Amino acid sequence: MAIYIKSPPPQPPQLPDIDPLAIAGLFGSIPAGPMEEISDFNAALMGFMRCTGNVPNEPDPKWPWGTVWTISSKGVGSTGRRYIPVVLEQGEVTYQLFYATSGSLYSRGGIWLTGWGKWMKIWSQA
Repeated sequence: MAIYIKSPPPQPPQLPDIDPLAIAGLFGSIPAGPMEEISDFNAALMGFMRCTGNVPNEPDPKWPWGTVWTISSKGVGSTGRRYIPVVLEQGEVTYQLFYATSGSLYSRGGIWLTGWGKWMKIWSQA
């Protein structure tokens, strides 16, 4: 007569602790803390930034306050943080949306051959 002993089940793998604050704001997401302030709309961080005063290439110099969302075909890179270069990279297509605190929404696009287009107001709250 043989006695069979079941071996214990394997231990589940230990997953690393992930701090949400360490990854918030990376890869174009909204940061957990204050948004970074923009200093030039042509060289914005991919994802979300805030505007609290007049800076170069803003959509409306009379009302610069709001949030800009920047998207690029080149993505954010391996670090998750990438600023749009002032001269767009070869093959790059970009898009920005600016949500002004006045209730207006502006948009513009850019391609590497011609650079940034003009800002267009696409919504205005009356």
